Amino acid sequence: VGESPAPPVVGLDPFEVRDRRLLPVENEALRAAKRILVELQNEALERLRLDASWMPEAGVGDGFAGILGDLDVAAHAEGAAALGELLGRAPGNVEGRVADPEVLAGFGDELRRAVAEALGRARTAEAGARELASTASRVFRSWRTDEAERRVRRLAHRAYHEGMVAAARALGDVALEVVATGVTCGVCPAGLGPWRGDDGPPTGTVIPPGGLDCGCVVVPVPAEPRAR
Repeated sequence: VGESPAPPVVGLDPFEVRDRRLLPVENEALRAAKRILVELQNEALERLRLDASWMPEAGVGDGFAGILGDLDVAAHAEGAAALGELLGRAPGNVEGRVADPEVLAGFGDELRRAVAEALGRARTAEAGARELASTASRVFRSWRTDEAERRVRRLAHRAYHEGMVAAARALGDVALEVVATGVTCGVCPAGLGPWRGDDGPPTGTVIPPGGLDCGCVVVPVPAEPRAR
């Protein structure tokens, strides 16, 4: 059973605040990502038509980096602003966010791997040209309808929570706690109690989400004075 959130400082639901702030930026990124997925699918089908041995090469998803980079920066800023909203005070200064290139590249790398593995299995089963095209199309369709959304949401949620942590660190007198709406992922510190923003999450845990389906959220709680 998931943990109940600590009472918000100004009576707000931290899950509602997160979703309200992130939904517009997530939707914008997802629409752009789906357009690229359609273009990549059309290109893949054409390449397979000309060469049945075609496999996607590294860098096939480079076009996602700019979209996801903008999402990362926007979500990080929303997280910092959300901390201030939940505290009822001005948030700390967290300008200068730079998205991690490896995280941005991960979206395209995972797509390339999914297409390559599916085509590899189809060729092992001696699929013909039509079956290879159908196989590639199924992967792209899955990404347009589900996988892309889950990955965009995960990136946005992580940047959002990192923005909250950065703002708490800048303020210096804020503690944070991670709570869940259901079964915890076991990777983020949901249910482990509060930790100071300037200390970071407990050792061995990560700022949520800990997995693709982790729905945990960071909330501010009163900080205990440090021992002198």
